[in-house]
Amino acid sequence: MHDVHLADPAIEPYIRYNFAVLHLNILGPREVTDFGGGELTEKALAKHYGIEGTPAIHFFPASAAGLAAKPPMAREVARMASLPELPAFIAQFRAVRNGV
Repeated sequence: MHDVHLADPAIEPYIRYNFAVLHLNILGPREVTDFGGGELTEKALAKHYGIEGTPAIHFFPASAAGLAAKPPMAREVARMASLPELPAFIAQFRAVRNGV
């Protein structure tokens, strides 16, 4: 994903301009803060959101308002739990950006 999809000159600028990207390691020990305010490791956060493998891209609303009151997976507006071919990959980002 990093070497092809996110390095594509037609895709990378679109994602960088339209999305805030946070790269996490689903097995990592780094402490992160969830939308609910709780601190947990990257690995615990992955479990909290039901992430079972990579690559996985989770799309959240532009505003975090009200997210703390929702269960973790209900906070997402979309999820890409695999790595589709380039056209489908960028189409998912465009669909999320356009509210489709």
